[in-house]
Amino acid sequence: MEDNKKSIKLLVEQTAMAHEVLEGTIEGTGEEHTHFQNVGTALPVGAAYGHAIFSEDSFVSMRAKSQPLFMTEFKDKTGFSEPMPAPSDDWAKQHADWAKRVKVDLPKAREYAKAVYAATEKYLNTLTDANLTDDVDFTSWGIGMKPLSWAISMVIIGHINNLAGEISAIKGVQGLKGYPF
Repeated sequence: MEDNKKSIKLLVEQTAMAHEVLEGTIEGTGEEHTHFQNVGTALPVGAAYGHAIFSEDSFVSMRAKSQPLFMTEFKDKTGFSEPMPAPSDDWAKQHADWAKRVKVDLPKAREYAKAVYAATEKYLNTLTDANLTDDVDFTSWGIGMKPLSWAISMVIIGHINNLAGEISAIKGVQGLKGYPF
């Protein structure tokens, strides 16, 4: 392994593990469980899964200077009745409304997810360790500039793991197995 790729290799491995946990957590979810919304303000399983996939697709495509897959080869084929709303001043309300109304075809959504995972791995493998100090602008989120290493760790890996936890909890409330382990 080239010395300038050791950290990238680790991020690729961590991202693959996060994807594996998310997919294992979503496994065994039927349609009636995908749209369950009877617990406080928690996201339905399908909306939480969509949030993870659309967020990763958007972030990676932005960093790779390309269009997200949900706007190109998966346009109208994501398995979601509509994409997650883009960030805006009213995003929290728009996202909550979207989460209540989005309908999910999990087999199709999982195909879209596989394509997003492949695009992420391809993007990560274009990087060198030196790229990990590149600045990413999060001022619109109120947290300023962060290094790319932070962004990959938090916006992809950590975010997926957090959403897998939410999915696991909502599945558990419904009497289903959540995490795959």
